[in-house]
Amino acid sequence: MPRVEPLPSTLGGEQNGSMAKPLQSLLRASVPLAYVFAFAVFLSGLAARVALLPQESRLAFATLYPGVVVVFYLAGAGPGLLYVALCAVSGLYVLRPSGWERNLDVQTLIALGCFLLSAVLIAYVVLRMQRASRRLDETRSHLQDLYDEAPCAYCSFDREGRFVEINGTGVGWFACPRDDLLGGRQFREFLSPESQVRFDANWPTLARTGRLGPLEYDVVGCDGSTRRVSVVSTAVRNSRGEFVRSRCLMFDITQMAQVRAQLQRANREQAVMLNNDLVGIVKLKDRRIVWKNPAVARMFGFRARELEGQSTRSLYFDDATHIEVGRRAYEKLRRGETFREQLLMKRKDGTPIWVDVSGAMLSQEESLWMLLDITPMREYQEQIERLATYDALTGLPNRKLFADRLEQALASANRHQEQLAVCFLDLDGFKAVNDTRGHPAGDFLLSSVAKRMAATLRHADTVARVGGDEFAIVLIQIKDKGECLRLLERVLERINEPTTLEDGALAFVGASIGVAVLPADGACADELVRKADAAMYRAKSEGRNRIYFYE
Repeated sequence: MPRVEPLPSTLGGEQNGSMAKPLQSLLRASVPLAYVFAFAVFLSGLAARVALLPQESRLAFATLYPGVVVVFYLAGAGPGLLYVALCAVSGLYVLRPSGWERNLDVQTLIALGCFLLSAVLIAYVVLRMQRASRRLDETRSHLQDLYDEAPCAYCSFDREGRFVEINGTGVGWFACPRDDLLGGRQFREFLSPESQVRFDANWPTLARTGRLGPLEYDVVGCDGSTRRVSVVSTAVRNSRGEFVRSRCLMFDITQMAQVRAQLQRANREQAVMLNNDLVGIVKLKDRRIVWKNPAVARMFGFRARELEGQSTRSLYFDDATHIEVGRRAYEKLRRGETFREQLLMKRKDGTPIWVDVSGAMLSQEESLWMLLDITPMREYQEQIERLATYDALTGLPNRKLFADRLEQALASANRHQEQLAVCFLDLDGFKAVNDTRGHPAGDFLLSSVAKRMAATLRHADTVARVGGDEFAIVLIQIKDKGECLRLLERVLERINEPTTLEDGALAFVGASIGVAVLPADGACADELVRKADAAMYRAKSEGRNRIYFYE
């Protein structure tokens, strides 16, 4: 193999003429100074001619030729022409031999022509060399800029991993002076402990195989800055095939490494999210399950892979619901919107499950759905709503729900020209039982009476607990007071039945019932309630345990 010499510390530069460069720059920067310099060189050449050669010599221009090169090279064309003109005049009229005549002879003209022609040729060559030198300097400067300012670091290490060459970008990355780096510093000194282990394990491979990488290292600069770099290396060998140094190309991949770490973290988070045991995630194609996470199978009671390929129809109670939900959902999805709704669905064993369903289209054929089991929440919500509208002791509607149902019944009765009755009922004898037997016995008695009343009335009628031992009844679609009276008499009979308390004792209560009828006694709820309440008190005053219609 041919011998490969190490690279110089820079891309190179002219050593010859290094003294002339500053003088040339100075003369080119100041035009008057350039002309003064040309005149000074002329005087120097003239003095040399007088001192070195006798006037009788015919070599009038002999000592002036070097000045042509010097002035044209250092000062430029204008001062050079001035120098040539001065030389021509001095050669004709100052340096001529004494025997020459004043008149210009052929020999003199030949000497002058030779000098001028030589001067022109010298000037042409010098100026061409100058232009070539400038182009070379520009090219060298561009190459040096490409080398030093490249977006990657170029460097070279010897067998021990010491820096032997590095460009400007690399110097900036290591935040260390070039001379310090090239003064024996090792690349591994700038690596994190983990990267040092990786470098030590892999560096011998380069000398053995001739190529290494790309490998990633964490570089710590002298200023404490850190960056992630990717290094590719090839080996430079001498004529005997021995490893001399490396060629290394180093890329800053800090941002890429950060993005990669973020992507890896996002992938881990996505995996955790997709494989969670709480939120079901399912991908559908033509409403068939093509992928699901474990939560879906657990939620609906299926085995791990049992649902794959199945239609979502198996999760609904009937075809009609399945079709209707699909129609509503895919109308929105095809418009680019998301669909979200709480649906009553079915587990594998047929038990109902409330699911919060949210879906979006992935493509024209596939959609992604999020499923959350909200059955406990719905049950709790229903429990809260029941507590707000039902009496906790008897399970009957409370005053709030009674008022709502009365308004609905009034609206229906007025719409269909029907009669209804509003009844207020107060238990007679309840206070004595409650005071003598205690509150638990009183609560048991109230609950028992409430159940008997609810069982006696028609399904469409309403009985509610509106106070301690007070109840209210709405009887709908009654033909006349006679039908109302018969219904209430059956209620009163059931109330009068003895109640066996939890301790085995018998308790007896009666009821005073007041009745107001729509439309005879009023048209609005407040009026009917007020008159039914007044009728109830009239029943009590008439002897209790009886039914009294408002008059």
